Amino acid sequence: MAIRSSGEEFQRVSTPSMAYARPRKRRRNQGRFDCWRHRGKLNWKMLPEAKGKQCFESLGWLITVSETGDMNLLHPLSRVQIPLPHISFPKTSISLRIRKAALTSCPSPSSKDNYALMVIYEGFRSLCFWKSGDKAWTKIKTSGYFFMDITYYKRKFYSISHEGTLFVCDVWGCDPTVASIVGLILTDIDRPGNHPYIVESEGELLIVVGEGNYYRADYGTKEFRVFKVDLKDLAWAEELHSLGDNALFVGHNSSISVRASNFQGIKPSCIYYTGDYIYNGVSRFLERGRKDTGIYNMKDRSVAPCYKEENLIGKLMLPEVKGKQCFESLGWLITVSETGDMNLLHPLSRFQILLPHISASDFPRTSISLQIQKAVLTSCPSPSLKDNYALMVIYKGYKSLCFWKPGEKAWTTIKTRGYFLTDITYYKGQFYSISLGGTIFVCNVWGRDPTVAKIVGHTFPDITSPSERPYIVESEGELLLVVFDYRTNEFRVFKVDLKDLACAELHSLGSNALFVGHNSSISIRASNFQGIRPKCIYYTGDCLYTGGSQLFKRGGGKGTGIYNMEDRNLAPCYKGGSFSHISSLPVSHG
Repeated sequence: MAIRSSGEEFQRVSTPSMAYARPRKRRRNQGRFDCWRHRGKLNWKMLPEAKGKQCFESLGWLITVSETGDMNLLHPLSRVQIPLPHISFPKTSISLRIRKAALTSCPSPSSKDNYALMVIYEGFRSLCFWKSGDKAWTKIKTSGYFFMDITYYKRKFYSISHEGTLFVCDVWGCDPTVASIVGLILTDIDRPGNHPYIVESEGELLIVVGEGNYYRADYGTKEFRVFKVDLKDLAWAEELHSLGDNALFVGHNSSISVRASNFQGIKPSCIYYTGDYIYNGVSRFLERGRKDTGIYNMKDRSVAPCYKEENLIGKLMLPEVKGKQCFESLGWLITVSETGDMNLLHPLSRFQILLPHISASDFPRTSISLQIQKAVLTSCPSPSLKDNYALMVIYKGYKSLCFWKPGEKAWTTIKTRGYFLTDITYYKGQFYSISLGGTIFVCNVWGRDPTVAKIVGHTFPDITSPSERPYIVESEGELLLVVFDYRTNEFRVFKVDLKDLACAELHSLGSNALFVGHNSSISIRASNFQGIRPKCIYYTGDCLYTGGSQLFKRGGGKGTGIYNMEDRNLAPCYKGGSFSHISSLPVSHG
């Protein structure tokens, strides 16, 4: 939260800070907000008025939204509240909640009736505004675009869509209910995982594009690009490589620009960002707020944490997964009930996509080994990728493959030859699977014969011991074979050449880290994620099925740790035992 007002005066500028809700223990849950301020110090403020509410910030004011749709403007320092018109939100549809809010100016004694508030709501698809004195919200006519950010610039509201279309709305003009299309910003904004923001800085309108994995639960911002927009000629957008003495704040709250020299501790030519997948309940994802928060330096293109804090353990209550088997791929959970009901669930937005039912006869309760073993998506379901993704699973005791594509009413079974399949990955437009003995299969679900898994060949490393478990993962454009020996607790990593199946053993992962185990196998740049160690393999035990809770009284997760490729040592991910079959973090089952 970038507070630009202080005390009763509302006009005095204080140090910018970033605030986010932090739940406390039930007996003390009174709406606590943690604020990062100068010198990296983490401060907090108790706001009982915000307890149990969704909160957004604009010009130092909080916009609070209750479960029943009651809304207020709340000043966090003076605790002054201004009631806003009621908005109806169906409790069954969290996706209809507000996403962003922006004020034209600060409510104050000198500006009683000449300020307005605009919000993005209805799943990013609608705009509406309220002016002081109005008894209801005024909806703006739009054309079904996916709005990502709004700002107030030269007495008009500007909004930007997911693919980079710029809109303008004059709430003070003759036709305030119309959002006119200014044009399409000619930058490569429309890419999966990108998030555009719009902000005024020094009298100029800037487009800020965060590049990362926005639609993944483990998303992390990798880079920012900034463009100066000429509203007269949108074909011309100058990319900026420095912000001068300015610093930008983007994310969940309203986007602003400040002079860094005016605020102690604020770094010039930097972008302070907070992850904006913050919906109802998501403040519980981390005890101190959201995951993706940091400082991006425009000069050296580096990412640094806003503050130093270790041992952050993620906790997120998901009633939707109670009593179900869960797998993760690209940040989405694949849930399977005892009766065969399946869903794709995004753990942050809580959005669900129904999957075809699997007959309970395929999974007798007396045979846990027939449950699904692994699930992998080709890409993240998102507004820009409506129907061109697929989901593949290993099931029936590791001996069968099947896949589903959006629009299909049933799973498609892939012909296999009775091999014991241990892992799958999506690589260069095709699914690859590996068997317990090291045989690699390929399947093109987009091709003419999607029901056939062809044998590519047998990898050179002899994987014959029952204690060895092979995984297959894409890393930096290469296909890697990762073999874990449960007897020696050692990993071996091989780079696979699919043309001749030559396998070259690797003794270092460079700046990358691998994640293997129960969920989909992935490779990431360690420098893009705070606390992740390079040249290491993070692993979770993957003998975890629906009945895994029977292995431990608190459920699953025995073999979990960090393997260092350089010194070949094993280390725990954290202190204490793992009982989670979703992640390598200790998640309590209450």
